[in-house]
Amino acid sequence: MAFAKNLNRTETLMSTAQRLRLEGHQQGLTQGLNQGLSQGRAEALLRLLAQRFGALQPAITRQVMAGSNDELDRWLDRVLAAPTLADVFAG
Repeated sequence: MAFAKNLNRTETLMSTAQRLRLEGHQQGLTQGLNQGLSQGRAEALLRLLAQRFGALQPAITRQVMAGSNDELDRWLDRVLAAPTLADVFAG
């Protein structure tokens, strides 16, 4: 009887450990995907900015690479219509 209880406890611990490992793996995949999407947005924006306004200052590149998803989306929306580089980042 004691062996059955220990076996059941071991199975529960293994199941919990497996579940936690799976959750951590899924969380890591989600974070990696989000970071990849952000980096892709930033790189696309940098290409568009360079095509539209010429060579970019390192400060602009750093600003874009550090931008949040909301900022990147806002800047991407402005890049084609903004008359100047400063207007892309205004406000």
